[in-house]
Amino acid sequence: MGRILANDPIIIFTRPRKASERFCAELGWSGPTVFSPLLDIEFLKVDIDFSACSGVIFSSENAIRAIEPCGGFHGKNAFAVGVRTAERAISLGFNVAVGDGNADQLVDLILQSDVQGKLLYPRGRHASGQIAQRLIAQGLDVTEVIVYEQHEVPLSAQALAALSGTNPVLLPVFSARTAQILSKRLLATPPTAPIHLISISNQVAESWDGPDLASSVVAENPSSTGMKLMLMRRLADIAR
Repeated sequence: MGRILANDPIIIFTRPRKASERFCAELGWSGPTVFSPLLDIEFLKVDIDFSACSGVIFSSENAIRAIEPCGGFHGKNAFAVGVRTAERAISLGFNVAVGDGNADQLVDLILQSDVQGKLLYPRGRHASGQIAQRLIAQGLDVTEVIVYEQHEVPLSAQALAALSGTNPVLLPVFSARTAQILSKRLLATPPTAPIHLISISNQVAESWDGPDLASSVVAENPSSTGMKLMLMRRLADIAR
């Protein structure tokens, strides 16, 4: 993490390492940073027959990695939550319609399409947004398949050190489950640092049940871009 000056804000990223590093690079942040993924991804051995489906729903890149060994999907139509997920699907031969980065917009994209027949939705054990349920409620035929597990892992020593200091700590949180895990961890080991929560949605913010916060804000747009904008705004505010 390097040398930290008094009052320097520290960002703790809790998403998977590659996604966090990419987000940090896109943010353009070169200040104190801690990468402490809270989930360890375990891909399950699955055997999915794509021949009978008319389309596949992807709300994460991990789902695509998990189904890659199955094969048989080249030329299939797919709906991807955002650009990164779409790029991964395209690399495997899917014909992809891409959403704007969140579950609500993915659902709207599918409902506005002319897709007919069975849709497959490979996903993790824990998924937010109630995507399948909302589509089924609108009359679509959606089958969910669990293709990966998300196991909780402890906060890193660096994260715990930052939380036990006095410098302001910013926590960008992208899912309700992550908010719940962080709440539990910080109640068990109360932080001394002022904590600033940046949530991707109201649902995520409302899932926080941890210690009192120095501030809590919600991205104006529930997407990666919205999170970057809000995080930059909070960094600027704290630096004043």
